[in-house]
Amino acid sequence: RRDPGRLMSFCFVKEAQPPTGVDHCVVAHLERSGGLPDLVVARSSLLQVYSCAELHGEGPRLQLQHEYHLHGAVESLCAARLRGEQTDCLVVSFKDAKVSILRHDPAQDDLEVVSLHNYEREELKEGRSKVVYPPLLRVDPQNRCAALLVYDRAIAILPFKDPNAFDEIEVEQTTARNASYTFSLNALGVRNIRDFCFLNGYFEPTLLILHESPVTTWAGRLPASRDTCRVTAVSIDMVKHAQPVVWAADKLPHNCYMLQPLADPPGGALAFSANSVVYVKDDSKYALSFNDFGEVNRVFPTRDRLKEPIVLDAARAAFVAPGMLLLSVKNNELYAINVSHNSRTVTGIDVTKAGSGVHASCICAVPGTSLVFLGSRLGESLLLNLDKQQDDQILRPEKRQKTDTQELDDKHADATPFRICVVDHLPSVCPVRDIASGESADAASLSIAEQQQQQQQRHLLDLVACTGHGLKGCLQVLQNGVRPEYVAPTKTIAGATALWTVSSSASPDSKEKDSSSRKRGPPASDEDVVVPAAVDLLVVATEDATLVFSTRQDDGLCDVTTQTEFVAGEPTVLAANVRGGSLIVQVHRSGALLLSGYKHYARSNPLLFDPLTAESARTDGDALVSVCFSDGSAQLLSVGAGDEWRSHELRCDDPITATCLFTVGQHRETPERNQWEELRLWALAHKSGTLEVRSVSDSGSSSSLLSFQSFSLGQLVLAHGAAADTEQCPPVVRDLLCAHSGNAKESPLFLCALLDNDDVLVYRGFHFDTETAAASRKCGGAPPTKGGVAVDLDDDDLCRLLYAKETSASEKVTSQGLLHLGSTLRFRRVDLRVLVRDPGDGTEETGATAVKLEEEQQRETKHRGQLTQFSLNGHSGVFVAGGRPLWLFFARGYVRAYPMSHEEARVTSFACCDVPPTGERGFVYFANGFLKICRLPGYMSYEHSWPARRIPLHCTAHNVAYHAEARLYVLATSSSAVVKFGDTPPPAPPGTDRQNTPPPAPPPVPVYVDTYELRLLRPGTWECLDRTTLLQREVVVCLRVVHLRVPYAETPQPFVVVGTAIMVHEDTVCRGRIIVYDILKNAETGAQSLRELYSKEHKGPVAAVAHLEGFLIAAVNPKVIVFSFDGHELVPKAFYDLLYVVSINTVKHWILLGDAYKSLHFLRWKEEGNQLTPLAKDFAPLQVYSTEFVVDGNNLGLLAADADRNLRVFFYAPQSIESRGGQMLVPKADGHVGHHVSRFLRLPLTGAPNRHALVFGTLDGGISCLRPIDERLYKLLYALEVKMTAELPHTAGLNPLALRRARSGGFEERAAQGNIADGELLCTFAMLPRSMQRTLAEEVGTTPGVVLHALRELDDSVAFF
Repeated sequence: RRDPGRLMSFCFVKEAQPPTGVDHCVVAHLERSGGLPDLVVARSSLLQVYSCAELHGEGPRLQLQHEYHLHGAVESLCAARLRGEQTDCLVVSFKDAKVSILRHDPAQDDLEVVSLHNYEREELKEGRSKVVYPPLLRVDPQNRCAALLVYDRAIAILPFKDPNAFDEIEVEQTTARNASYTFSLNALGVRNIRDFCFLNGYFEPTLLILHESPVTTWAGRLPASRDTCRVTAVSIDMVKHAQPVVWAADKLPHNCYMLQPLADPPGGALAFSANSVVYVKDDSKYALSFNDFGEVNRVFPTRDRLKEPIVLDAARAAFVAPGMLLLSVKNNELYAINVSHNSRTVTGIDVTKAGSGVHASCICAVPGTSLVFLGSRLGESLLLNLDKQQDDQILRPEKRQKTDTQELDDKHADATPFRICVVDHLPSVCPVRDIASGESADAASLSIAEQQQQQQQRHLLDLVACTGHGLKGCLQVLQNGVRPEYVAPTKTIAGATALWTVSSSASPDSKEKDSSSRKRGPPASDEDVVVPAAVDLLVVATEDATLVFSTRQDDGLCDVTTQTEFVAGEPTVLAANVRGGSLIVQVHRSGALLLSGYKHYARSNPLLFDPLTAESARTDGDALVSVCFSDGSAQLLSVGAGDEWRSHELRCDDPITATCLFTVGQHRETPERNQWEELRLWALAHKSGTLEVRSVSDSGSSSSLLSFQSFSLGQLVLAHGAAADTEQCPPVVRDLLCAHSGNAKESPLFLCALLDNDDVLVYRGFHFDTETAAASRKCGGAPPTKGGVAVDLDDDDLCRLLYAKETSASEKVTSQGLLHLGSTLRFRRVDLRVLVRDPGDGTEETGATAVKLEEEQQRETKHRGQLTQFSLNGHSGVFVAGGRPLWLFFARGYVRAYPMSHEEARVTSFACCDVPPTGERGFVYFANGFLKICRLPGYMSYEHSWPARRIPLHCTAHNVAYHAEARLYVLATSSSAVVKFGDTPPPAPPGTDRQNTPPPAPPPVPVYVDTYELRLLRPGTWECLDRTTLLQREVVVCLRVVHLRVPYAETPQPFVVVGTAIMVHEDTVCRGRIIVYDILKNAETGAQSLRELYSKEHKGPVAAVAHLEGFLIAAVNPKVIVFSFDGHELVPKAFYDLLYVVSINTVKHWILLGDAYKSLHFLRWKEEGNQLTPLAKDFAPLQVYSTEFVVDGNNLGLLAADADRNLRVFFYAPQSIESRGGQMLVPKADGHVGHHVSRFLRLPLTGAPNRHALVFGTLDGGISCLRPIDERLYKLLYALEVKMTAELPHTAGLNPLALRRARSGGFEERAAQGNIADGELLCTFAMLPRSMQRTLAEEVGTTPGVVLHALRELDDSVAFF
């Protein structure tokens, strides 16, 4: 008999937004040995490389250079300099005990693997089935070796050697001299490791291990056992593989958790506990108490104590200066710790309150600067600047016993405090505690709804997430595309095909002044920057004419075609401002002319192309215009010093389909100043798929410089002279554009190409010279020579990003050095993570048959420009017009791609303009013959995979629910306050002897208590309409909007139900309340508010609530109770006993319960007789985080997210043999997502009736989607997944299939089911070169078109927001 759950046992999971919380950070010289180092940030499975660039007029900013998606979460991250290398390597550890050593490959502009190490051996586990200790990784300060903690029972030593001598994969080598090896910690008497580090000042690498004695303790056993932590110093002999113990110290506080090594002198390390800091060394000891609880250690007597208590629990510290640490504590406060020492030991510790920041998960300082980076998982990460100044807030100890050694040599005793200012921040959507979906009500969405009112389309939705913590708490409103705000009615222009916007307000007499002001180099001051005039003309090209509109009219667009001297009898190919905006160039089908304002520029005569016909054109904004003609030729037009036209024609056998102009530049030191030089380049795309780059001289002539073969086939790296892939009919480049990513003088350059199959290619430029790099390795970076000409390229020039200047108005330099700079140009493809191309049903394949070749030869490609650069509200990028409009935002020097998801019509043209009548910056575009005037919302952030709007709350947001009938959000928040115990002692009476008066007692350790409240928020404006404060020490555990039956209504009515827990202390039983609210609207004022209808205390916390066919089901632990509501009281109807239920989901009369200890339970509700009937359960232990139903037609799956970061799908299949007579839920699918899931949200699939998808948020700040798929599609995707895993290189050498295999953390091993396709790996198929796509598709018996079409459908079906 066929398995009833067969069709529902296959799913597809894709990460919509990668993790955003920062776990680890480190500084390293990855790309160059000199200058400022790079900042490497690990966001769980996302590795990012930032540069601390000094932007003109903006100060230091973090610019994203590279982004790598890993198939595994980073557990530890370090930097090291291998022997013989001039740049640093990254040493990264992954679960359970894997290490990857990576370095930057300058030829590919990518990370390459130096070596891989795997220590996952059963003998190291010592019989344990689950190991919770992370693989901590540390690197020796002298770069001699690295150490890895393996399963808390052993340490692996990785000696560093010449990277060319590394084996590609090293699993187990114990005999070689430089091979890695492991040693057991049991032989050293070391157990329960807390932390370890390398010490400074030793001849051989020496590890200091912080661990706890075998007899552990905790807060409840302190009277019986305390001070159980120890430190053991172990010397590492990498030749003899010996590990002698050098020295040890015991009786450290039991809650020590972190070691911070000190430079030599004095050496040693600081051991941080929750209440004190202890300095440990072989011959000296010192301790500083941070509060009253830190003065109980007798072996390490605390000589000093701070006047104001500080709790160091979960604190992070890093050295920001010699002898100066920056400490971040969990209440967001920052402290500067100044360590005073002599040549042998620490003599004192001073603590300075530096300011406020975030609760940091990692800290690192940028050497050579005063910058410090604070990475956080509970809010935005900050880049701080430390300004030294005099400060009276030094928290000096109350008393200090000054020793003789301190009087002799006391260093850093009077360090100057500093002031902290935030110079930049990295936005975060972490952690996602709860999510809700509701109808969008912002200005942009309302304007879109008004435009689409007649089309009766579905409402736009927002995904609202509770993120942040404390004062950094906020709501995040997420959308998966750009939603422009329509500011004017649509206008119909018959036959319109393209549009441009130009400025006519600049005076023509200012040309000479403007031209002379554009000198080589950066502006001397802000007054020297030329401010562009307002855009006021809209040029529209139709099939046979040109129309000109003015945007300065208060009533909208006004036709001024007859008032201008534009050529109106022919369609325009290009209209743009040149000469810094002082002139307008119009290129039409048969010629070109210059205009000054509305009139023809008298100093220049029109240029005719007869008998050629222009098809497309590009300009560099200065005096160069590139024109493509219908016969496949191209011309480079320039305006000479005498305002005459000069033309340089280029003809070749391979027709030219698209062109663009751009510049590259470099700094060159001169005796007078640091000079900026640039080279003008002309890029031409040929029909064969080749991209040619030519240099342009001052006279307007060009010469061939570079040639990139198979450009249109999507090569990963474009290098001059590289081997080309062959294809019979390659895609044709329809449009080409080079754009810089910012407004600064130096910013990365991106090459964008639009193909005739609607595919979009984006490349990032960089420089690499093979001869220079090889010679630099051999001679230590000495500048080599090429062709008898010395090339002045230092280490910074070996591998760097291609810089482009904001304007091309300066004098061009064409020296041999610049030509060499242009010849080293390469491009690397950028993964947009958006599927743009839609190959239809996937049955067509270009280059497959001779018929396709014949059609390709007969096809006439129209070269209408569809790539347009924009600059709106501080955002810059490129807009891609077409069947699926796409926004390419240049955020922090990187590309973020967002679809214009609301626009279903084909966008034919786009341009930026000043929106009438206000004159603010906006844009216009054509869609289905309608001209639409819009603006980009300024409240959205475009730095992540989804645009986000941050709503600051200044408190922690825990739960959120959407009330659809009232169109309001209900939010549960909490704010912390210090609880004061006892009364403040009265002041001493007058005349009291102060000498005999005992000193006042220090203030106690602050105790924080959270106060919860409910808020009623209006979407769009996000104003708080009402708020209700709960009882003291009452915690909101769950919040839902449920529909309950009431006697006064025929249909179930919506109510807000809150489940709480009242926790006082360990001697009081935890209780809870169920509170029912209704939203009332004042008939007179229209104000909406919350009204409490019911509240009752229960014997247990209320952890989950849901509605059940008009009834309320609640988890009043340890029971699950079904209530009926009569409008005033909740009446119990039935109950079911469990241990601790954390999640309840219902579909009709089916109930899914998720227990934190007892896995899943599946029940059925019968209203007749009020019965809760258990149907089946999962017998194996499982720690459930969240649950939901998976709906696919008539099939119903049970989904659970567990503590091991797995997703598991079960079925109720009583006819199956595996169900044990129907009593056990049958597992059908499982997979590892790598993140803890906080909440599932079930939504109907687009275009699939009675089929639902699940959107879920993670505690790492990510958003993912899961949807059911058919068995046939799964088998195709899984076969492709296996081939991609085996044949493609993966960053850090990680195995995607091994990552997605479900993991069992308990003693009972579960058999992995699989059946969940990895969307992260499969969606990279669209970025592969076409030859690789074809090879992989043929190996699985299909075509690339079929795979791309399937991935596109899966991607579109979950586009809810």
